[in-house]
Amino acid sequence: MRLSSINILPPHWPLTLVNGKKQPLGKNWQRNPYTPSQAIAIFQQGYVTLGGEKGSYRVKPLGIGILCGHNSKEFLFAIDCDGISAHRSLQRLGQLPPTVSFTSGRPGRCQYLYKLPSHKQIKSCKVTTAPGEVLEIRGSHHQSVLPPSPHPITGQYRWVNSPADVEVAIAPQWLVQWIDLQTYKPSKPKNNRKPFHQNVSKLDTPSTSEEAAVALLDLIPSYYADDYDSWIKVGMALKSISPVLLEAWDRWSRQSKKWKPGECAYKWRTFNGVGISERTLYWLAQNS
Repeated sequence: MRLSSINILPPHWPLTLVNGKKQPLGKNWQRNPYTPSQAIAIFQQGYVTLGGEKGSYRVKPLGIGILCGHNSKEFLFAIDCDGISAHRSLQRLGQLPPTVSFTSGRPGRCQYLYKLPSHKQIKSCKVTTAPGEVLEIRGSHHQSVLPPSPHPITGQYRWVNSPADVEVAIAPQWLVQWIDLQTYKPSKPKNNRKPFHQNVSKLDTPSTSEEAAVALLDLIPSYYADDYDSWIKVGMALKSISPVLLEAWDRWSRQSKKWKPGECAYKWRTFNGVGISERTLYWLAQNS
């Protein structure tokens, strides 16, 4: 492990020590991170002393990782694109700002670090983008192995953009809203037989941006476009978010054989923003 690679890390980053299989060392590694200076001292010494059920023992660490979650300055999280489809899914959501990133060298594999102010946080989640490929968000109590730590297949991790070249960027709001959507769990209504619009009105949903609304549409099955009542509700919900979402509604509606040119635009002009809100999109996305 090159000590110069640790020297470029921000001094407030909480680090983990790992073996050659990307596994963190120590039973309570989430609660006992190391500072970069502590990690350097351990690698100079050649071993770390850990406590176990049968007493203390020595282990030689082979690499390091970043402990995601809150630290002394921010909330740090990682986006792990595990496959080409994961990258494509992320690109469809929006344009990410340049940030610290690294890869194992395997095709379609890369991780990106982003931060939030210390008073904010996101939840971890995984979204399957194709068979065997995942877009993962790593937050509190998760680690991401950093370069030049060993990788069991490619040999080692390497930087795409190191902390010496770029700072960790602040996560854009559309990304935070998309993550919130993946982890959002609406409270169940006491009476499931209540009318659809009454159930939806009780949902506590975050404020929705245009980008998040389009992401929600991707989660709503096409058969809702065949049902007139649901189709209208989707359109009304989109207009309540932004008047520029007509094109997104029309594009989604084209999945139905009932779609007619100009019909979405005609109905759009009749929506007055009363009765249906963004909560409808969340309900359809979460209950499909």
